[in-house]
Amino acid sequence: MISDQNGFIDRAGHGTHCAGILAGTDNGRGIVGIAPRAKILAVKVLGDNGSGTYESVYKGFLWAAEKADIISMSLGSAEAPPDVFHQAVKQAYAKNVVIVAAAGNEASAINYPAAYDEVIGVVALDKTLLPASFSNRGAQAEIAAPGVEILSAYPGGRYAKLSGTSMSTPIVSGIVALYIAYLKKKGKPVTVAAVRDALAKATVDLGPVGRDPQYGYGLINAVKLIN
Repeated sequence: MISDQNGFIDRAGHGTHCAGILAGTDNGRGIVGIAPRAKILAVKVLGDNGSGTYESVYKGFLWAAEKADIISMSLGSAEAPPDVFHQAVKQAYAKNVVIVAAAGNEASAINYPAAYDEVIGVVALDKTLLPASFSNRGAQAEIAAPGVEILSAYPGGRYAKLSGTSMSTPIVSGIVALYIAYLKKKGKPVTVAAVRDALAKATVDLGPVGRDPQYGYGLINAVKLIN
């Protein structure tokens, strides 16, 4: 279960589930995450009921932007944040912090911060690789990933299946983590522009040719990304 030395504990289960998808390690049972060797910096910006304010998200974002290669946000709002938040996103982008965020689950327009140009907006697919019925969609959709009945860790040493673009987002973030590690191992520069360009090319195009509002560039493909 996600917690830290300051006593912040995931009582809702959402953060633990997302963390497991991204970086769950092989313990002989349950699941293994996309990037099991990734280091997670857990930042609690929402209350135990899963709700919060842009002020708390902003403060957490600033903290993460100083320490992380990737900021993965399985959260969002239909209401545009204050401009100071967008400025923080732009500054993190300029420092080559890759920002990934969930499109939202209202079958409506893409939520913020996924709607920002600087953010990789992730939409959800069902088990048949069709857009999940709940997934938001729009021109800001960039990458699609599975998001229905995803098995991952849950508080209390348990495992659970949850659905949402929140589950799709750490799949993409985990693959980005693998790709950044690959670039660093090869001694290649890591830029947000290069990562996004590689992601766009390493997809399975499931909708109309090219980027579209339901799939973005398409379903992320980790093997294609490395190759």
